[in-house]
Amino acid sequence: EIVRVPRNLAVKIPAGVDLESASFVALGGIAMEALRLARVSLGETVVVLGLGLLGQIAVQLLRGAGCHVLAMDVQPPKAEMARHHGAEAVATEYSRLGVLCRERTANQGADAVMIFAATPSNEPLEQAAELCRERGRVVAAGLVGLEVPRKTFYEKELEFVVSRAWGPGVYDPLYTEKGRDYPLAYARWTAGRNMEEFLSQMAKGAVRLEALITHRFPIDRSLEAYEMILQGREPCI
Repeated sequence: EIVRVPRNLAVKIPAGVDLESASFVALGGIAMEALRLARVSLGETVVVLGLGLLGQIAVQLLRGAGCHVLAMDVQPPKAEMARHHGAEAVATEYSRLGVLCRERTANQGADAVMIFAATPSNEPLEQAAELCRERGRVVAAGLVGLEVPRKTFYEKELEFVVSRAWGPGVYDPLYTEKGRDYPLAYARWTAGRNMEEFLSQMAKGAVRLEALITHRFPIDRSLEAYEMILQGREPCI
C-alpha cells in the first residue's frame, strides 16, 4: 500500500524516456555496476554468458562503450536477440563460443567475461576462466556456482569479483536511510548514479527495451506472471 524510496535511490526520468522503460532502472543499475567492475574500455573483447534480461541489457551497454561483444545462451532465440542488440557473434554452446573467442582475439582470449547466467552449476565460472586471456577479468553478476577453479585462475593470474546490486551505497544504512551521499570525487559511480546514467543511456538511444518486454500483466494478475516464468510455460524475457 505504501512504497518508500530512499532519496539517494530516486532518480529523475529524463525527457524522451517513458514510464514503462524507466521501470527497468533498477535492473539497468545492476548491469551498469557489473560493467564498472569489469573495467571495460574501448576496443576490448568482452564475453557475456547468460542472455536473460540482465544479459541483454549488458550487451547493449557494452556495445555503447565500444567493446567487441561475444555472447552465449543455451536458448537460440535469446542468442539471436543478443545479436540484434549488438553482439558481434553469438553461440548456444561453450565449444562454439570457445572457437569464436579464439578466432576473434588471435588466440589470446577475452579481456573480460561477464556472467549473468542463473544456475547452481560451477560450469559458467569454469568456462569464463578458460575464455579469458592472461590477466583478464571475470565478473559474476548472476546466481551461479562460485567454486573458483584455482589452477586456471592461478596460471592466467585472473581477477574475479562478484557484482553487488546497483553499486556503492545500496547496503549502507547511512546512504539509504539517512540520505548521505558519497562525494563524487571518492565514489564516482554510486548506486544512484549508476541508475541515473542508465536512464541517460536510454534517453540517447544506446539501450532499447522494446524486444525485452514480452508480456504485460495488471497488478492483480502478478502471481500469474511469476507462475508463468517459474513453470516455463512459454518463452519470456
